[in-house]
Amino acid sequence: MLGLMSLRKRYNANPQHFRSERMCFLDHLFAQQWRFNFKDFKDSKPDQNGLGRRLPVIGLLFEYRSLRGT
Repeated sequence: MLGLMSLRKRYNANPQHFRSERMCFLDHLFAQQWRFNFKDFKDSKPDQNGLGRRLPVIGLLFEYRSLRGT
């Protein structure tokens, strides 16, 4: 638990250290929203191509873009 708190403090102080083109660290709010809305994602129907499903969080793409800095 202490390790997670330490990482969270480091992320809050310097979020740019946790961004990369190859890897992305997610904050706890993102993971919490995903967990709460996972049933909606699982119950949704695939799109016309049979590939995608409705994302559980409206801000999911925004969150990903904001983490990448784009």
